[in-house]
Amino acid sequence: MTVGHRKLVILHARLRYVCSNLNYDLFRVNLTADPSCVCGNPCKNAFHFFFECPIYNMCHLEMENTMRIISIPIFLNLLLNGSNTLTHKENTHIFLNVQRFISKTKRFIDIK
Repeated sequence: MTVGHRKLVILHARLRYVCSNLNYDLFRVNLTADPSCVCGNPCKNAFHFFFECPIYNMCHLEMENTMRIISIPIFLNLLLNGSNTLTHKENTHIFLNVQRFISKTKRFIDIK
């Protein structure tokens, strides 16, 4: 499913395929020597980025609040891939919220 701003869709796909510029993804392909996050977590991967990193607490809370209309547990695979059990509208809602989260964190690039 392709929904949203092109640059955000690309970043979303890179997270899905574990080829973003998060430290863990770079570490996997020997492009950095350290997979850790500046917050002190030893592994800055997609799960840490979306759910744990204290640097993005406000963005986490905002995404959590906007996802409440979908009354199922939110987990990494759902954020990255959507679900065949959800409607097109629900999957679109998820993807747009993930992309809003990516944009608001300004972790990857400044999207205009």
